[in-house]
Amino acid sequence: MMLKLLLVSSLTLLLSSWRGCVSQTYDSPDGYNMNNPVKIDVPKDLKEISGIAFYKNNPNPYYAIEDEHGIIYCYYPSYKNLIKTEFKAKGDFEDLVIAKDRVFALESHGSIYSFPFRLVGQKNVPKDSLMAQVDYLPKAEYESMYIDEKENKMYLLCKKRSGESVNQKGYILKIGSDGRVYRNAIFYIKNAEIENKLGFTISAFRPSALAKNTLTNEWYILSNYNKMLVIANSKWHVKAVFQLNPKVFAQPEGIAFDSTNNLYISNEANDGMKQNILMFNYLKKSSNATASIDRKFF
Repeated sequence: MMLKLLLVSSLTLLLSSWRGCVSQTYDSPDGYNMNNPVKIDVPKDLKEISGIAFYKNNPNPYYAIEDEHGIIYCYYPSYKNLIKTEFKAKGDFEDLVIAKDRVFALESHGSIYSFPFRLVGQKNVPKDSLMAQVDYLPKAEYESMYIDEKENKMYLLCKKRSGESVNQKGYILKIGSDGRVYRNAIFYIKNAEIENKLGFTISAFRPSALAKNTLTNEWYILSNYNKMLVIANSKWHVKAVFQLNPKVFAQPEGIAFDSTNNLYISNEANDGMKQNILMFNYLKKSSNATASIDRKFF
């Protein structure tokens, strides 16, 4: 009888745990439901997709970059049409921004490349059209880049640097008319502020992508290493931290917003999950507008 009671109790506990895992939801930033994405097709060439961008905030087509080649990929999901433009044969490229009618690409060791957007679609970018600032940033690992066109500023965040401190360092750069960038200022993301929101300590904070929600003037900072989304105010103080479901976010490496404030997060293939882009509809608008976007583009 005692053995039977123990078996029943154990089974009940297992079922309860299983139900908890199945029904678990993750908190979301205001205006989004991170548990209910729309999945966007990503071709096999972008298995290691590391950054995404839109031209004038239009998500169709989308532009992407991957870890191993200096290639800008232009993809139309509706037509399965992929266009490649090479600007450098090889390299560990981690982020991509389209701004000021130029394409900007970030290499992990701190090199920045740019060229006129009108060249996207050609097979190769002519050498005399490419602005290359090799190893321009201080020695570190970089994966996050954003450009504010109104301010004419580029923002970059270190992912990892030697002698890591309790704060993660960022750089603000001015952009010249030819695409050349110039260091202007620095800023920090404080680990203590992240830990305060989480309620527990972390070994390090390692950002993998950066974007600004222009509607709220907040920074959205993505971290694959920490599987979290950090939201900071305009002064880089942490306002909120959201843990990401690893069953949804295989390897989140890219982030962007479109013209109607929908949020996009790209994932590299990982742990048996295919590469993808996840779109999170901005909820504070009419459902008809959302449905139209989904049908037209995806």
